[in-house]
Amino acid sequence: MLPEARRSGLGRRLLDESARIAADRGAERVVLDTAVDNEPSQRLYRRLGYVRRPEREKERPAPKVQLVVYTLDVPPAAGGSPHG
Repeated sequence: MLPEARRSGLGRRLLDESARIAADRGAERVVLDTAVDNEPSQRLYRRLGYVRRPEREKERPAPKVQLVVYTLDVPPAAGGSPHG
C-alpha cells in the first residue's frame, strides 16, 4: 500500500469486502500470506480476527521472501446456499 494511503481504512475495507465476497461464493475461509517482516499487515490481520497458521507456512530458499500465513473463517452468506 502506498504510504499516503496508510491509516486511511482502505486495508480494512479491502479485507472486509474480500471476506464478504468469499462468503457470497460459498467459501469457508480466507487465506492470506505476507512477508514475515511485514508487521503492519500482520497487525491489521490480527485486529480483524485473522489467525496465524504456522502449520501452513513453508520454508522458502533465499532470495525468496519468507511468508507467514493467516486465515479467517467466514460465516455463510445471508440467504446463500452453502454450495452456491
